[in-house]
Amino acid sequence: MLAMMGVRKDGMGPLVPADYIKRLRLSLGLTQAQFAVLLEVGSVTVSHWEKDGMDGARNSSYVNLKTLVGLLRQAMEHPEMLNLEKLLKYLDLASRHELVVHYLPFEDLVAQELLSVINSGSVTGVVVALLLDTELVRQGRPTPYEKIVSIEDKGPALGGGLQEDGLLDQIVRRRKNDLEDAGSS
Repeated sequence: MLAMMGVRKDGMGPLVPADYIKRLRLSLGLTQAQFAVLLEVGSVTVSHWEKDGMDGARNSSYVNLKTLVGLLRQAMEHPEMLNLEKLLKYLDLASRHELVVHYLPFEDLVAQELLSVINSGSVTGVVVALLLDTELVRQGRPTPYEKIVSIEDKGPALGGGLQEDGLLDQIVRRRKNDLEDAGSS
């Protein structure tokens, strides 16, 4: 996270550069509107960030951005703990408010309030979904992701050896490979 932050001119807090925000959004394959849903802001705000950067000291969405980058870093550095394809799929579904549908069959386990958080489409909703998946695995139950993948008949899983380049470059490269694989099928 420190690599993406600069220091404001007044020295008061982090500034997230405009190009980093745009590269992050594009690396995830999201529109400004979808990215805005994840960070719980309006698409005009995302447009402004991509032009002028984000002042982390005065922006309540900075925590969401920091969480998103932390999740992506965790998935890249420790894929045994967090599958990158799963995270990208959940971010995509959440940004379109389609993630919660996959958790409705688990209403016996999931409190209505947690379903509401997942339905928000935010990064927090994705984190809650990932935590619920952990509990489902602990109980020996199939997770929504397993059903999503079986429906989509997804291509090969993420391989190793990606940790030498920058986080966003890795994600972009992986997404390009997936698109090329899908195009050649």
